[in-house]
Amino acid sequence: MAKPAIAVSVPTVVFAGQEAHVEIELTPEQALQVDYVEARLIGKQGWEVGSGKSRVSHELIYPRLETRLMDRGVMPAGPTRFAMKFAVPRDLPPSHQVDPAHARLELHVRIAIPWWFDIKYRHLLMVRVPPPAQVLRTPLTMRSTHVTAPIDKPRIEVALSSTRLVVGEVLQGSVAVFHMDDDKPRDVDLKLIPHLSLLGRGIRTREGTPFTMTVTLPPGSAGQAVPFSMVLPKQLTPSFACHSHVLSWGFEARSGSFFGTKVSVAIALDIVDESAATTAARMTEAPRLADERVGAVFALFAGRRGWQGRRLDVDDDPSSRLAIERVVEGSTLRLDYAYRADGTFLVARLLTRSLGLGLSVLPSSSLRHVFWKDIEVDIAAWDRAHLVTARSAEQAIPALRAVVPWLNNSAGALGTM
Repeated sequence: MAKPAIAVSVPTVVFAGQEAHVEIELTPEQALQVDYVEARLIGKQGWEVGSGKSRVSHELIYPRLETRLMDRGVMPAGPTRFAMKFAVPRDLPPSHQVDPAHARLELHVRIAIPWWFDIKYRHLLMVRVPPPAQVLRTPLTMRSTHVTAPIDKPRIEVALSSTRLVVGEVLQGSVAVFHMDDDKPRDVDLKLIPHLSLLGRGIRTREGTPFTMTVTLPPGSAGQAVPFSMVLPKQLTPSFACHSHVLSWGFEARSGSFFGTKVSVAIALDIVDESAATTAARMTEAPRLADERVGAVFALFAGRRGWQGRRLDVDDDPSSRLAIERVVEGSTLRLDYAYRADGTFLVARLLTRSLGLGLSVLPSSSLRHVFWKDIEVDIAAWDRAHLVTARSAEQAIPALRAVVPWLNNSAGALGTM
């Protein structure tokens, strides 16, 4: 007896908590006597760790739905169609195989034939977890040391554009190391790590296989944020919790060698289904690493003392992007910061009006024997070619003396200054 042909029409993807429609077509070559035709929807989830005598596993069947499509009778030759619909439980996990855990949803069709072998058919359904109605972005900056740690302790800092991400999009961020040797290029290993909490027989925790990439920091880049981009693979399973296990994601940045100083920082992530790509809030730029702490101090000081905040252009000073300034008797007094090997330092600049023809007056001078006041004549092209720089402790100290103690007191709870 020839088996009847079976064709099953199911959605490409079914979402937990929603209704799914299935059509089954049976086509015997000749009339077929059957005891019954039955369809079952069976969910399987669980985990397995260890091997041999130390093997421990937990398997859960959920859900288990059955429907009788046909009772005892004769199925005529040619196509016979059956339609069914079922509600996928809201707490069903997405289909996945993240070692050592798994979850899948199977559709079983069984044709019971009297005095003969039953005909069975199995089809895997792809289950996904719907994202929240609103996916808000959560930018974050994290450092490897506590704010009370010594200021010269080696550390690594990471800034992420968001800790809430959508499968398939690009994670934007930046990384920087502080108080570590930067004479040579330094590799920073970035990992996207699945964390599993296995339930059912106590609680066990395991890490799945991570997605990795390496960022190389160029020589002399200590204290400077180096940007990176990390693509979340399309096959990545979003965060979820079910009856047998919980999957969460983490981001880790690590640098250092076995014989040298090691630093690392870990950040928890929330990853949602790729269907949220069209409704999720737009990804913002990752927070600037040093600017976050310095900016808080500057904003507090400026608000109380009448200064104005300013974002410097790259052409002004590549190592200093955030500043506050005020106008004093026609000149501009500016405070910004720069990172050095021992920490973050305040930098003061006094800018005066242009003298015309590319000339301007700045504090200090290598030509102080020409002028009655300690100034520098800046002929822009010539100065850049000859690396002329103005530095004068005599002029900088009075201005800083009134500001630095207050800033230091304000920065105590905000990290290294």
